[in-house]
Amino acid sequence: MKHTVKAFFAMLLVGAMLCAFMCACGGGENGGAQSEVAAAQDGESETENVSAVSGESREESAEPDASAEESFETEESSEEEVVFTDAEYFEDISGGRALVSNGAACEINVKHTGNAEFLTDGQTNDIQLNTEGVLFCAAGGKEFEITLDLGTVRADLAIFDLWAVRSSATADIAEMQVFAAGEDKIFEPVCEKITYSERPATAMGRLYLLRAEAKTQISARYVRYAVKPRGTANAAFAEAAVYAEADVLPADTGEKTVYEYDRAPEEIKVPHVTWSFITTMTLNGATKEMSERYFDTLEEAGIEGLIILHGAGADGGVYENSALNLIFARAKERGMKVFMGMNPGNDIYNNIGSFLAANKKALAALYQRYYVPYPEVFCGWYMTQEFSNGDFHKYPDETARILNGVLENIKELNGDLPLMLSPYCTSWGGTDKQLKEDLEKIITQVAFREYDVYCPQDGVGCGYFAAENAGDYLSAAAVVCKRHGIKFWVNLENFILDSSVPDGEDDIPAPVTRFIKQIRTAAKYADTLATFTYEAYMPEYFSNYTIYNDIEDYHKNYIYYLNTGKPPAENVPAGAEARVTEDYITVYLPTPTYRVQAVRFVRNGKETWFGYRLLRTSGGVTYLTLPNDAPSEPFKVTFYDHSANSTGGLRFEANGERAVSGGPVDRTKEGVNVALGKSYISSAPTHDNGDSGNELTDGKHGRASFTDPAWQGYNSPVYTVTVDLGEVTDNIGDIRVEVLGGGYGAVMEPRSITVEYSRDGVSFDPAGEIKCADAGGNSAYIKAEELLLDESISARYVRLTVSVIGWFFVDEIEIITYN
Repeated sequence: MKHTVKAFFAMLLVGAMLCAFMCACGGGENGGAQSEVAAAQDGESETENVSAVSGESREESAEPDASAEESFETEESSEEEVVFTDAEYFEDISGGRALVSNGAACEINVKHTGNAEFLTDGQTNDIQLNTEGVLFCAAGGKEFEITLDLGTVRADLAIFDLWAVRSSATADIAEMQVFAAGEDKIFEPVCEKITYSERPATAMGRLYLLRAEAKTQISARYVRYAVKPRGTANAAFAEAAVYAEADVLPADTGEKTVYEYDRAPEEIKVPHVTWSFITTMTLNGATKEMSERYFDTLEEAGIEGLIILHGAGADGGVYENSALNLIFARAKERGMKVFMGMNPGNDIYNNIGSFLAANKKALAALYQRYYVPYPEVFCGWYMTQEFSNGDFHKYPDETARILNGVLENIKELNGDLPLMLSPYCTSWGGTDKQLKEDLEKIITQVAFREYDVYCPQDGVGCGYFAAENAGDYLSAAAVVCKRHGIKFWVNLENFILDSSVPDGEDDIPAPVTRFIKQIRTAAKYADTLATFTYEAYMPEYFSNYTIYNDIEDYHKNYIYYLNTGKPPAENVPAGAEARVTEDYITVYLPTPTYRVQAVRFVRNGKETWFGYRLLRTSGGVTYLTLPNDAPSEPFKVTFYDHSANSTGGLRFEANGERAVSGGPVDRTKEGVNVALGKSYISSAPTHDNGDSGNELTDGKHGRASFTDPAWQGYNSPVYTVTVDLGEVTDNIGDIRVEVLGGGYGAVMEPRSITVEYSRDGVSFDPAGEIKCADAGGNSAYIKAEELLLDESISARYVRLTVSVIGWFFVDEIEIITYN
């Protein structure tokens, strides 16, 4: 997958020693015993296929006159999900505090890199070292000042926080003192000078909270932090936050249960990952205790081996850091295996000779340094240089030459050590059929051994495929590898890349429910699964994706799956309060931050904020504070947990009072399609089959061929259709759009479908978004795209906005109520 592993760039931005490495590393899974690639035969039949379009899709030949249909079984379990929480994280909420510093002006009396307003944007937990949101102050070990202007005198100020970033390339903070002043700018100390003990440096960095509390509540407009760094490096900060006392918040009254499992069972009976990639920077500079905990977590999750991303630079020089030594030492103690990553290359196809020379140099040095002392741990080599299906198609002969050269370098040292490579695929890089042809051409030229490993990335984390339809490309690769006797693993991506989430957020851990879907899909094709990278589910100081985030829930939820075979179902936060002032809206959720993965804020029919992590008070209350930019308008807030469950849209009046909601959707009742026979208006005329005016709501479904007159085709980049139900209709729970996909004739599933609703046809509120991903394969199939609401809505008009790829074909729109 072509995405930058942002963790690699963190140290570049703070002057670290590692060189830039553009990497598209997806997660790979290794799982329990899976089914064999049953359809892969030893012969050359072109009917080989191990793939199925999961879900409720119907598929048939892409030929226009084909009529045969093929059914596919779903992979979702119908077993009842267990609801659980972690009691030890719930705290008695004795009080809350209002954040009053968001949007405050900021001045710093030393030279700094970055916009000073980053310190008051309220985005503490969305920030990493490699984002523009971290501000670097050229302190050089000398005391300096950061001054906030709250805009007006604020009463009852109580707590003053400063979030510092500590890494191997930034200074720790030795002392901090806080001063406050009114309009007269005469500063008085708020607290005694606070001295901090030294914190261990980590390569990736970690946020630390520097907190001062006033002995008595004070009134002030200006707040000044006087800080003294330790050492001579630049200091780095992510956020400054000033809190005023607020009323006592209601305690969480939700049912509290405890996690039943602390680790994977001795015998894991469900498909699971057994290998994890590791970026060496994760443990560079780590203490013995940190590295021990890292490996404890791996063992708890049933991880049996690690794949080091790379151990040398593009020139073949071996990295001089403590991480590699730690990995091998701890792996030996735990009885784990390690694949050693080799060297990346620069413009590899135009510099094959120099790449292979650097590769030979790197292998020789890494072999002496790590294989010789750890022969029982060092189990093979990982091909750091990634290939794509586009590379395979464009450079098949060159790819074969590179792989043969690497294998020759390996054999000169030790011919018993396998080579693993982990290519990525995209739907626009070629079809699954093309991949099979290109891979066949390459493998027939390469002297692979039966113990070499082909471990493709599933592309789900990068947004290239959905968890349900990544199988076509996995199937194509599995068929070829089985034919040639090469081991076939799958590498699963357990993150969400910035390009596939709103607002360009940094990579974050994927909901565990999505990861389980990936596992179930990949288990059809491989019995060994890896992931890039289980670090995303580890405590925050290990994760490459977040520096400060309570993510232990991900790890605990995955362990729950390993023990039960069921996806975790958390207690979704049920209630919230909003407090509205002339300047700010603060929404409080009476539960600790760790329960929440994401929050969405909608106002005046538009999403105005979406974030994956929140600030929190010392009392454990989750909250979000935003400018009150439309004081007369109501608003809606949705909270999401780590398993992608949500509260639904919690609606508030403009003054902060809770609005009456439609309540949860009761799908135990019979659903009725209220769109049947209703009129609609489209933004573009149909290009195929001729819409008579009711084709999309006539209840007639087409077969998997775009020539079927039930289908209506459009090729505008954005297509909208607004259905008029005739009157305001209550208890709407589901919206379904049946589309044609597969890529045949450039007919593909859309990128996404945004659903909005309105009572008057003028003001629309967002109901949600359907993320789509075409399975490719150049074979037509039918897919029912669905938006299942957590909370019912009332509307007369339902508007669908479709982001189109190629041709968009739709035969029916259904709006389901549950009365």
